[in-house]
Amino acid sequence: MKKLLPLAFLSSAVCASEPFNLGEFANGKLKFGSANTVFVAGNDKKATLQKINLTDNQVTQLQLPENPIMYSTGYMATEQSPQAFVLTEQGIFHVTEKAQNLIITASSVFTQNSVEQFESFSFTFDVNNDGLTDFYLPGIESQSLYVQQKDGRFLLTSLPLKAETTAKFNNGHLTISNRLPKMPILLDLNNDSIRDLVFFDKTAITFFPVTIDGVSTSVKKFTSFDVLHNKSKQQLTKFEDLNGDGFADIYTKESLADNAQGEVDFDTKFIHRIYFAKPANNEQLFTTSPDIKLTLEGASAISNISDFNGDGVADLALTSIDIGFTDILSMASAAMNNEEFELDTEVAIYKGTGSNQFAKKASASKDFDIAIKLNESNSESGKGVFLKDFNGDGQTDLMVKTDNDELSIYLGDKKRVLSRKAVYIERQLPKSIQNIYSTDFNQDGKEDIVLKMKDKQGNYRIEVQEVKSTKL
Repeated sequence: MKKLLPLAFLSSAVCASEPFNLGEFANGKLKFGSANTVFVAGNDKKATLQKINLTDNQVTQLQLPENPIMYSTGYMATEQSPQAFVLTEQGIFHVTEKAQNLIITASSVFTQNSVEQFESFSFTFDVNNDGLTDFYLPGIESQSLYVQQKDGRFLLTSLPLKAETTAKFNNGHLTISNRLPKMPILLDLNNDSIRDLVFFDKTAITFFPVTIDGVSTSVKKFTSFDVLHNKSKQQLTKFEDLNGDGFADIYTKESLADNAQGEVDFDTKFIHRIYFAKPANNEQLFTTSPDIKLTLEGASAISNISDFNGDGVADLALTSIDIGFTDILSMASAAMNNEEFELDTEVAIYKGTGSNQFAKKASASKDFDIAIKLNESNSESGKGVFLKDFNGDGQTDLMVKTDNDELSIYLGDKKRVLSRKAVYIERQLPKSIQNIYSTDFNQDGKEDIVLKMKDKQGNYRIEVQEVKSTKL
């Protein structure tokens, strides 16, 4: 790939911090407890967990209980910084540099045999917005919510929501399986300024209202959006604030597969629809007509809605992946070996014209060969494409890791929407795209680049890159 900027400019545009040495037992993914605090698990002869403060260069080895299953992060009433919590078959432990304390005695559906290795899994959130971490443990007959009190106690609320059970007969054998509810999210669905506990899948949205007195145990169906409850083939893909107005929007996909079984392949087209929330007095309303409706190839998607050119109007970013027959063979081989594979990817930006409308023709388009890992394709790092503000000017930028092991940043541009040339970061990069992250670790309004590296001796380290340039 052609280098777009001279190295003399690059050295002034990008600044690297001193590396954080993690040692050889840090082969897990990075888990951000906050913008400047990172955790990383290791799995060798035994499980390990380290806590890294990106601000003061401090790396701390945490004490783990026996037979750890997974960990998550959050805050305790007695601690100021992000903490780590480890789930075992006994319950949940709070782990620090000096101790591991059992804070909740509980059983769950998770056992050591149900996971391949010790790593992060999200079972924490702040359900009542009091700054203290609460815990969610899924179950078959009900779901368990442990709400942390200011005195350090945890109050259990049992949510009457069952797993979906299916039974199949095959060659005289009966197989019973349970599909657990997805990890709930927190959204204010009744406009009372308090976030509710929301569960959703492809065809339905249910929630438990939250008030100043706590979480209700009465489950409610979200009926303000009835498209999912009729014979439509639309399936809910995202339920979150997509345009930055503070209200949860709905993103659905509908397959146009024309075979009898409705099977999907990479040539299948999908109708992508976005319904923006229209808040009323005590609920969020959605029209039956989408605000955005696009028909895209199977591997394409709406990836971002934000302001790229600084005019105060949100623009639309589409990511398209071109998959041919040889690509399918490469994908199959890579998936079997848990490896990355390269695909031709296009990111196109459509300029916003106001009222959630967008230009018919792309104002900017960038093409790359990008290494992708199949089981990470839902994350930014898994796609090798990042859409964040890296230089702090309030405009969204595009960063990509290409097949040439380059990191290129195209800055948001008032005239072109995206800059014609890129800020090119010339340095050694991690072999895996899973080890490239972004966060504003120093809280200066600019997204920073975090790299997890491995040297020839098998030792890991973390390096942070800051983008200093405000414009090209």
